[in-house]
Amino acid sequence: MENLLPWRHLMLDVKVGRTYRAKSPGYAKGFVNDRTVVWVDRANRTVQYDGPAIALGRTRPLISLDAFLEWAKHDITQQLPAGEYQQWGDYLVQLQNRRKELKPCRAKRTKQPGKLTVEKTSAFVKHTGTV
Repeated sequence: MENLLPWRHLMLDVKVGRTYRAKSPGYAKGFVNDRTVVWVDRANRTVQYDGPAIALGRTRPLISLDAFLEWAKHDITQQLPAGEYQQWGDYLVQLQNRRKELKPCRAKRTKQPGKLTVEKTSAFVKHTGTV
């Protein structure tokens, strides 16, 4: 199996009880649509998960391990209080603060482009100046 998956070292190690965040998180009933792994079947490569997007009383979805790894970006279990999910408003504030920390990189013009001047010295036009 290791020979079939040379990129295996790049994948997350999916474990029961851990919570994972999506590559592009979304809104789910006032929370971020994180997923907590409830059950993993490595033989059939399936994962069962729970999260705020799953309605109360609904059967927890079973998806392939590959689909889960495609969805997941990283493990956020250590960032959350035990048994809780991050509220959407807190997530947006966290994103805004992170963007403020990054300095904007704006391209500045150091010089205005010069105007073209045309000189007629022969039947051909000679251009001088910068474009």
